[in-house]
Order: sequence, then structure tokens, then C-alpha cells
Amino acid sequence: MRSVPASWVITVLWLFIWHSLAPTEVASSAVRTNIEGIPKGLEPRREKAYPSPRCCCGGACAVSHTGKHAFVTSVRTSRYVQPLKQLVCSLAESNPGQLLIVMGCKDDDLSEVDKRAIANLSTKDFKVEYRLVPDIGIQNVFSPRFALNWIKLNSWNMTEFDSVVNLDTDMVVLGDLTHLRTLPTDFAWVPYQGPKRWWHNKGGFVFLRPCQAVFQHMLRLATENEELQFQDLHAEQTFIDWYFYYTGYRLPIPYNTNVHKALTSFKGGKLQTPGGAAPIVLHFANIKPWGIQPEDKLYKWAHRCKEAQAKPVDE
Repeated sequence: MRSVPASWVITVLWLFIWHSLAPTEVASSAVRTNIEGIPKGLEPRREKAYPSPRCCCGGACAVSHTGKHAFVTSVRTSRYVQPLKQLVCSLAESNPGQLLIVMGCKDDDLSEVDKRAIANLSTKDFKVEYRLVPDIGIQNVFSPRFALNWIKLNSWNMTEFDSVVNLDTDMVVLGDLTHLRTLPTDFAWVPYQGPKRWWHNKGGFVFLRPCQAVFQHMLRLATENEELQFQDLHAEQTFIDWYFYYTGYRLPIPYNTNVHKALTSFKGGKLQTPGGAAPIVLHFANIKPWGIQPEDKLYKWAHRCKEAQAKPVDE
């Protein structure tokens, strides 16, 4: 009987220990989720088990009530102030005359200099408002940074707006998004931000109709049911996917294009997604904008901020 090489034994033991002890998002997601990104054994929200209030349905959702709309993002740490500048510059070019609300909480890791820098992103042609909101306060033992993202639920409480487009801060917007306001739905998102079905996205780009009743319902479910906090997956993103899975509209990849998974062509400096359409929103989800170097072909899209757009409104 032939003996097993010692190197094989060491390799197998190392893989076993790594898979058993490392609670990473990748390993956990591969084990816990089905092809749609919902954890195995827990199907998407059904009305019978979790009846949800709704402020509108179908075409009634597109009826204007306040005539106001907003883009919304959040910045909780100093590190994300610079990507925010890129997001603002891209929105000012592609969606001029609009409003971006930057959510934050009282005890965030932001200096007064950071807060002034955010406020100074406002221009005469594009408004930026820094707004303090309640911290949802759901901790995450697997990925502590995900605990910061639950404030995204506060978007549903901004009932002064007919619609909100919630964007991750590490995004760059290349095309118009205002046409989404006419969608006959109270929720829309991009299920897949790349060509492979397992590369699902659960909340980086969200179109929604604010509704206080829905906000309170989501908040209660997320804070009282630990299973719905999806701590070993993508926290609030998986929760949002779970909540609206059977009622939300699906948007195509161009609205949330993962720059490392869904760009198939760079010919002539023009970007293309798998179906041939140009991206509308670029998402630097894997390698953040600050990690992209000048020699990278994505550099000019990750660092597009122009000085003219960074000048504050005259006080």
C-alpha cells in the first residue's frame, strides 16, 4: 500500500481548518445560499408569514404627491469621503439639478473637517445635504463594517420624497436616472451585477418609494429576528433582497455594473456590459476606487472628479 505524501496531508488539513474557522463572506455565502442569494432553508418573504404594509401598488406608485425626489447615500467613516466626491461629481454631470442626501449618525468616525468637506460638495447646479439619521444599531460579528450599513433603511422613512434612489458611495453614475421616477412600483433593484447568476447584488442600487409603515415593519423584523439580520452574508442587502423578492421590479445590469465582473469591452474608451448596453452606474464593489492605480484601464472612471465641480456654493 502506497503512503500518502506528507504535503498532501498538510494541504488537506490546512483547507479543513481554513474552511471551518474563517467566517468570510465568500465561504459563508457559497455554503448558505441558493442560486438566488437567499439562505438555504429560508425562502424570500411571503405575505402569509410576514404580511407587509404598502403605501402604493402598480400604477398608483407613479402618481406625484410631493413632487420631490432624491438620491441617497451614506458616509460613516472618513475613508469614504473621497469616493463620495467621485459619486457627487458623476451625479452632477449625469443628473444635474438634483439633490443627494448623505446620511450619517451622531457618533460616526467623521471629523468636523470631513463634515465640512461633505457640505462643500454642494454647487449651484447640484445640491448635497448631510443629514443625521438614527443608527439602526444591528451589530455584525462576522463583518463589523456591515453593521454601519443598516442606516440604509432610513431611506424608507424620507416621506417628503415621492421616490428615492439609494446608491452605494463606491459608485460612479454615467447616465440619467430620473426616468426611474415613473416606474409603476414601490421598489426596484438589480438582482445580478455580473453575468454569472451567483454574482447577485442585494442592495447596492435601490429605487424605492418612501413609506413610513414599510419602514417601521422592516425595522421591527430586522431588529427582533436575528435570522433576518443575515450576519454571515451581506446584512441589510440580503435583508432587502429577502423582503422585496416577490414584489420588486428587476432592473438590468447597466444600472449596477460591477466593474470587475460585468464589463466586457473597453474599445475606444467606451464601456460595454454583457448584453451590449453601456453601463449607467459603475459599482467598484470588489476593489474600491482608492485601490485603482493610474495604469489601470478603470482609473479615469474611478477618479473623474473635476475641480470646477468641487467648488462650494457662495455663502
